[in-house]
Amino acid sequence: MNDWISTGLTQRPDIRRRHWLGALISAIILLLTSSLQAQAPDVEALEEEAFKAATAIADPSIVQIQTIGGLDVVGELIAGTGPTTGVIISPDGEIITSSFNFSSKPSSIIVTLSDGRKFPADIVASDQVRQVTLIKIRQSGLVPMVPAPRKELQVGQWTIALGRTYDVAFPNLSVGILSALNRIWGKAVQTDAKISPANYGGPLVDLQGRCIGILVPMSPQGDDESIGVEWYDAGIGFAVPLEEIIAQLPTLRKGENIRPGRMGVTYEDKGPVSGEAIAKDIRPNSPAEQAGMHPGDVIIEANGQKIERIPQMKTVLGPLSAGSELSLVVKRDGKELPLQMKLAAEIPPLELPMLGILPARSQTPEQKGVTLRFIFPGSPAAKAGLLAGDSIEKLNGQEIISASQLASSIEKLRVGARVTVAVRREKGTTEEISLELAALTPEVPLDLQSAPAQPAEKDKVPARTGRLEEQIGGAEGRKYWVYVPETTQPKEYGLVLWLHPSGRTGEAEQLGLWRSACEERGLIFAGLLADGEWAGGDAPIFKAMIDRLMAKYPIDRKRVVVMGEQEGGEFALIAALKLKDDLRAGIGIDTGLATLPPDNEVGLRQMFALLPRTGSAQLRATQITLKNFLAKKIPTLELTAPEEDGLDEKTVKQLVLWIDSLDRI
Repeated sequence: MNDWISTGLTQRPDIRRRHWLGALISAIILLLTSSLQAQAPDVEALEEEAFKAATAIADPSIVQIQTIGGLDVVGELIAGTGPTTGVIISPDGEIITSSFNFSSKPSSIIVTLSDGRKFPADIVASDQVRQVTLIKIRQSGLVPMVPAPRKELQVGQWTIALGRTYDVAFPNLSVGILSALNRIWGKAVQTDAKISPANYGGPLVDLQGRCIGILVPMSPQGDDESIGVEWYDAGIGFAVPLEEIIAQLPTLRKGENIRPGRMGVTYEDKGPVSGEAIAKDIRPNSPAEQAGMHPGDVIIEANGQKIERIPQMKTVLGPLSAGSELSLVVKRDGKELPLQMKLAAEIPPLELPMLGILPARSQTPEQKGVTLRFIFPGSPAAKAGLLAGDSIEKLNGQEIISASQLASSIEKLRVGARVTVAVRREKGTTEEISLELAALTPEVPLDLQSAPAQPAEKDKVPARTGRLEEQIGGAEGRKYWVYVPETTQPKEYGLVLWLHPSGRTGEAEQLGLWRSACEERGLIFAGLLADGEWAGGDAPIFKAMIDRLMAKYPIDRKRVVVMGEQEGGEFALIAALKLKDDLRAGIGIDTGLATLPPDNEVGLRQMFALLPRTGSAQLRATQITLKNFLAKKIPTLELTAPEEDGLDEKTVKQLVLWIDSLDRI
């Protein structure tokens, strides 16, 4: 690293100026210390001189970056068109900056040096772990930034956030302190100096003018290049230590992007209060599976560091890139086992398996196994010759006594796995049939007849039916309305939760469209009324409504759906992804998500339906969301919303059939 700093610089006037300025800063700090001891009145002036001197040292290494062309909108953000900042890291024209500056995929990049000279730049490669990008101009004899050793950093020390955006002649600056080390899962340090998109890619320097790190938008919620932008100017800023970026230069210089390393393990994660790192699921074909890790393993050590809680494990993994070696010690059945793996850039999305059958919802006590109500055309069950009315009595030699047991057994297997089912035909004969599981599909069984349901037990028959209005939280609480079928009282109801678009409840319209389906298919239909626009504060109220309905009515948890339109649709999709144990499916009408959906999980067979509306301002967002769901192998049905707001009878019929078949296995 010393060779990297000194190469080509020994005779440059800029370096002699740096030595002079360094001596000046030392003198200022000495005077500042003496002034503080003597309670001199010019302390603020001396601080200001120290900040200016440190900035002057860093000045020759800070460049302005302008992008030309590219996208106007990136995700939900309007792409910036103003100049941003970069940092020179080698004499021959290498510059590091924030990847956020190129999220719009510009056609051209122009770099302006501190002396006003302009050069075109090319993108070399990006470090997606640290959200920085290496670019290069064809120019030599430049002054690289000097990194501050990370081991010298201390919480509470002065920091100066610099950018070259408003005036090329001298950097713009913001002063603060170093708030924390090892933030964002160990990848960054934190400062309370005000950070904005204008100085993303610029340096955070110390009082000696050395670069602590490169300013980037970051958030513990993800590793997208624009996530965390909403925190700018909020006193929460992050910088990736320059020392660690320099360590990645050999890879970046070869034009190879650096990607986050993945294990392929999910945990029972409850955020900051999470406990032990207990593996909940191990993804197929992942480094963890190949290393021999099992569900239930407890990680107690990672790369030599003791692990007592999930956040500690995330901090170890955070800075590691694909290809990095990870050494673990796990506890299994009271024994400690060492495991070794190489992290991967990508792990194939988990596909949910299915036989292709719908179980009957009404069986007599003497019936064995699971009677089949419907066979999906083209499914493994259909190809194997299973028929409606058949009963599956065994799976791989194990007796089957309920639909939930059969579903649970299938959910633990993989797409492509071969299984053997013992099937009793309607005529009384028994056959053993071998079939290969396929991926769970979201198709609508258009010829699905209404299922004969077991009647409700006498003490479970609702006291009141029809349209009802209730409140959450007492007399001043939020209102919701619910429609309970008047002519149908099944043993278990399906439940559809409606979230209206802002400014239009659509209650009368929805009841008119869904009432007959509720009676025919045994569905309860309920709608929460928004208090203005949908917001994060509505989440606990929505959850309280679900809990209340679940407690009051006998609900089939395999047929609980949240549906919404526009803003209500976005809220519905987010709710479905967050409340996976409560909601089997989510329906988004004329809406989209600003973030990527999480991966499928073993045992959680969620499905989604997205209804883009032609000509809508939300059309592109809906299409992108659909693409993201399909890329994650999440079973997602695509229907077309009517041109006018709301739904029509044809679309509702399709949705009703889809909801009635959510208990597919």
